[in-house]
Amino acid sequence: MRPALPPPGSLGLPFLGETMKLPADPYVFTMSRTRQHRGVWKTRILGDTVVFFAGPDAFSSFADPDNFARRGASPKALEKMLHPDAVILLDDERHEVRKHALLSAFTDEALESYLPGVFTVFRRFADGWSVRGEQELGRDLPQVGFDVADHLFAATDPNTSDRQHAADLAVFVKGPWPHR
Repeated sequence: MRPALPPPGSLGLPFLGETMKLPADPYVFTMSRTRQHRGVWKTRILGDTVVFFAGPDAFSSFADPDNFARRGASPKALEKMLHPDAVILLDDERHEVRKHALLSAFTDEALESYLPGVFTVFRRFADGWSVRGEQELGRDLPQVGFDVADHLFAATDPNTSDRQHAADLAVFVKGPWPHR
């Protein structure tokens, strides 16, 4: 990798950086910095130096492995949430192999192959709705979404609903907080 110049921008105060300016109006904050520094610029938010990319040209420079190292470059909180071998944290050949495998799931052929199962789930629910007549559909939509995801990610039968795991997921998503 060739050494690169750091992006322009202001780091602001120690630790806080420009943290207080961002939430006041994120749009004005990011647009003013983008106009000032063009497509790539840096700031500091809660102790982390953060680099912003605005537009396809700026992002393509980020995607170029000659310009950026991914290992150790993400905020520590993100690195803790993700697995150490997550695609966005890898460099070199390991990054390319994982990226290729991930992107293969989004080819036209792959996306087309998902449709029969997705349509089966939708048809199953739509058939039930048409038989029952006028009703509120909102209660069924979480199950529809779960069934589609369950079929796509766990290869389950699109002709059946796993209501117990859907209910378990709903409890998990809701969480234990009393304010919900």
